[in-house]
Amino acid sequence: MDETPVHHIDTARFLFGDISSIYAETRRLNPIIHGEAQAILTVRHANNMLGTIDGRSFLDKEDLGPTMDDAVFEGESGAIRISALGEIWSKHEKIWTDDFSTGSPGDSICAALAHFTSCLESCQPF
Repeated sequence: MDETPVHHIDTARFLFGDISSIYAETRRLNPIIHGEAQAILTVRHANNMLGTIDGRSFLDKEDLGPTMDDAVFEGESGAIRISALGEIWSKHEKIWTDDFSTGSPGDSICAALAHFTSCLESCQPF
């Protein structure tokens, strides 16, 4: 399955707190993918907020629904959507744009792994 849903889980935890329970349904549909092609998660946060995350990677990119590579968070006061480009939308208004022009995708992963390795070698906290 596409790795995007793990970021949606992290964002939900950041916004709503730790997850106290999770229910998942998965299935394999794409013989090219060595893992699940779809996962639908229902998560309950410690504050009793309930959410769902739907991730799939078996459709053509043109056929992807609104939840693939996007995250939607709904609450009593409204909803926000985080696009695959990192934009944050409230209703039909873009309220934040990821306009960083330096670096490349994956730079943060390389930096985090270098930090992790350095801390392991020096016995320092991460």
